[in-house]
Amino acid sequence: MNLKELDIMSQGLRIAMKYVKDRRFITLEGIYAESLVAQKLLENGRNVIFHAPEFDLLIDKKSRIEVKCGKLYNYGAGASFGKGIQIVEKKFDYCVFVIIDQEDFKPKKFFIFKIDELEECAKLRPKLTTKETPSILFYYKDLKEFQEESRRTGEPILNIEISLLSHPELYENRWDKIQ
Repeated sequence: MNLKELDIMSQGLRIAMKYVKDRRFITLEGIYAESLVAQKLLENGRNVIFHAPEFDLLIDKKSRIEVKCGKLYNYGAGASFGKGIQIVEKKFDYCVFVIIDQEDFKPKKFFIFKIDELEECAKLRPKLTTKETPSILFYYKDLKEFQEESRRTGEPILNIEISLLSHPELYENRWDKIQ
């Protein structure tokens, strides 16, 4: 796939997401985020192959990339890892967390993590999310809001979440992390 095809694909998926509701939306959202990440990597001269589960993209025939997508709401966004099995079993090498606008679905942020940086995200925190997806990474706009939610639910804030909020430059657009 080339850049022009990926651009057309992502534009079409963004339009489709405006009209699709229910679980099909989540599928489109994931494919959309994967196409955006593939575009960025191609722009950086990387070889990109779409893959099937247990990870989303294969880069330069060696690096396994998992792409997560979260819609940016008033408080922030979340990247779900289900029950954390992908992380525990190291099913990928890197994760790109794509944050999209809740209204127009345009990408707002790309956060890049090495698998080791996400180990604590395998921790189950069902009171912060749904019982089906208790392993989650949150990006909050405001630490105080996140602390309030943590106190209210009794669920901990992860060190990686504090680092992401305090030092976004360690993660945002850090395509150079991907080896």
